[in-house]
Amino acid sequence: MANPQSFMERVADHVIEKRNIYLAIAIIVTLFFAWQCRKLSVKTVFADLLPQKHPYIKLHNEIRNKFGGANQILIMLGVRTTGKYQDIFNVETLTKVKGITEDLLTFHAVDRYKIVSIASRKIKEFKAKPEGYVSVPVMFPEVPKTEEEIKRLRLVIYGNPICYPALVSLDSQKALIQVDFFEEQMDYKTTYKELQELRKKYEDDNHFVAIAGNPMHIGYIESYVPQAIKIFAYTIIGMLVMFLIFFRTKRGMVMPVFAALLSAVWGLGFLAMLNFNLDPLVLVFPFLIGAMSASHSVQVVKRYREEASKLGEGKQACKKIIASLFVPGVAGVITDSSGIIIIAITPIDILYKITISCAFWAFGTVFIAFFLLPIIFSYFPLQTTPEKEGFMDRMLHGIGYFICRKAKIPILAITLIVTVWGFFQQFKLPVGNVVPGSEILWPFHRYNVDAFRIIFNMPLLNPMYVVCETDKAFAQNNPTVIRDIIKFVRYMSRTPNQRIMFVGSLNGPIPNFNRAVRDSDPNWLFPPTNDMQLKQLWRLVYYTGSPGDWDKYLDADEKAANIILFMRDKTADAITEVIARVNKFVREESEAGKKITAVINDKEDTFTFNYRLAGGTCGVQAGINETLVEYNNLTTLAAYIMCFFFVTVFFQSFVAAIFITLPLLTSTFLTQSFMTLNNPPIPLTTATLPVASVGMGLGVDYAIYIVGRIIEEYRDNRRELNDAIAVALGTSGKAVLYIGLTLIVSLAFWAMSKLMFQALMGLLLAIVLVINMFGAIFVVPSFIALFKPKFITAKRKN
Repeated sequence: MANPQSFMERVADHVIEKRNIYLAIAIIVTLFFAWQCRKLSVKTVFADLLPQKHPYIKLHNEIRNKFGGANQILIMLGVRTTGKYQDIFNVETLTKVKGITEDLLTFHAVDRYKIVSIASRKIKEFKAKPEGYVSVPVMFPEVPKTEEEIKRLRLVIYGNPICYPALVSLDSQKALIQVDFFEEQMDYKTTYKELQELRKKYEDDNHFVAIAGNPMHIGYIESYVPQAIKIFAYTIIGMLVMFLIFFRTKRGMVMPVFAALLSAVWGLGFLAMLNFNLDPLVLVFPFLIGAMSASHSVQVVKRYREEASKLGEGKQACKKIIASLFVPGVAGVITDSSGIIIIAITPIDILYKITISCAFWAFGTVFIAFFLLPIIFSYFPLQTTPEKEGFMDRMLHGIGYFICRKAKIPILAITLIVTVWGFFQQFKLPVGNVVPGSEILWPFHRYNVDAFRIIFNMPLLNPMYVVCETDKAFAQNNPTVIRDIIKFVRYMSRTPNQRIMFVGSLNGPIPNFNRAVRDSDPNWLFPPTNDMQLKQLWRLVYYTGSPGDWDKYLDADEKAANIILFMRDKTADAITEVIARVNKFVREESEAGKKITAVINDKEDTFTFNYRLAGGTCGVQAGINETLVEYNNLTTLAAYIMCFFFVTVFFQSFVAAIFITLPLLTSTFLTQSFMTLNNPPIPLTTATLPVASVGMGLGVDYAIYIVGRIIEEYRDNRRELNDAIAVALGTSGKAVLYIGLTLIVSLAFWAMSKLMFQALMGLLLAIVLVINMFGAIFVVPSFIALFKPKFITAKRKN
């Protein structure tokens, strides 16, 4: 009497017998998602990069249109050392400064009130005369033409702390132009193009133009998308060549790549259908999911050749593939998807959007790899030629027996030592920026060269906004608040290690004004001790400006004052140290939080004030850094727990989950250790955060297939455990080796990228794949050979 069919055998019969229907469904779904792909937008939306629920980002959103956001650009015009000018004080250079300032007025999404240079109307020379205070623009509306006028301009700039050294460098060879943009209207491609045209217009043999800031940075990244697409094409060609070498058949070469591309159409189409954009910074995600699809497909292709040679009938071979691989395959896909979905708990929109889409992409692999590929194979002419045993087969069989007889304990001991080392090393993982400039671009990229020029000559590229906010309107004129802000400015100016280069605030000029009304006597360079004089000088500073001059420092109802800390760089250490110092001042030195009685609008009232962190480029980066630190370990732990849970369910064994998932911890620790030890380090960023979780999904796939094959050989084919391990490594292990080596070779093409981040991510992913591959081939069989677990040995089929 024939054995009754299992559930999966019945499913396999149904799928292959109804293959025309399922093939038609696949074609319709593919056409639908291919049509959706036409709407796919590859661009960066700045708001998507930010953790919107973080208090720093909330403040950034509140003040970005009042005081400026994180989309500031600095343009430095400098005279070349090989040119004919010694400094900027000549007609040609000053005319260029004026020209750049005026050209910026026509830029897309520019905030015209936040264009600042020595040629802008708001930069003024203040004079105390018998008739009162007089303010005159430093170099507006005309550029000085004569030597005498230029000499006078030089003296005015040297005597004006707003100009020198903030807008003119200490060596007088560079002039700075600041500009800010409205975030909601930003189109980075347009702004990048306008800035490049501006550089081309004003750069010549005597002058250079250095441009840095977030819009320029993102513009450079987006400009390399076409090159990234070329690298994807080279990667596909590399995969085709490697699969041809391994399988020696056209089917073996084409089908895994076909499955990966088909899943890409489904995934990217789903992304476009939801009106989500694909950000260039997370292009690693599509590659990882495509790699996962190819990985599952290689198992199918490998098994098809094996079953076709055994059974001698194509449809039966395809049914056997579905019956044998569907359960471990679905287990792998679900663990993959769970690792991806877990990333969505990170409150950053870009990660939420890409993970939701990629989770659907991963689930689509179930149908593509385990139903559609066997269906397509069933239409092909049968190939019964068995795969010849070669060096790799003998090597993997030999490894299997060597592990079982001699190597299992040394392998596990080495794994334990390496895991412990990696566990402690990973705590040194840097977060956010680790070098001045951009860690995404190569060190000698034009953007980084420009950023270094600006940072080391006129360090205004990295502002952090701290807002002093009162709970009553028109309370910023209160003497207690004024003195507290001045005290805060001085306190932050003395930050150790030169973390703070300059501090800007509306209250900053008060000591100079106090000196000016006393015949510029330097002995009076301090804020008045008399409250009425202090309030009058504050009003004087405010009213001597033209409309819009102080918009960057004070809001319209005088409730919020902006204090700008110009940091030397935005590395994680610098940001952490500065924020800690701000909090220390508020805790120990400030009057913030205390009730103050004062006359406001001719009425006696009480109010309080507080300091709020943090806006600007460095404030936004601080919010991102704190979110990444908070969610990195959480997402990694959650991904591990999900993998552990699903492996337990599918193998119905707690022990199986331990054996299969423990090597994932080794992989995670070693990957983060590599990120720490690399020079320069690969920091934890929005783009690298998902690597650990997604890497777990890829790693667990390899182990699931090998363990599933060991169970099949031991229970169904009644082999001894050592023989089952050797056979599993020679079959499923060989497929693991195929996909691992293919992806590693393909990743080598990413070394050609103009983005250093992509090149290093290629190397990082290669390391992840190697560690996971070794874990599946060496560590998991060692556990099984040593402990002989009951989830394998408990029973056999009669």
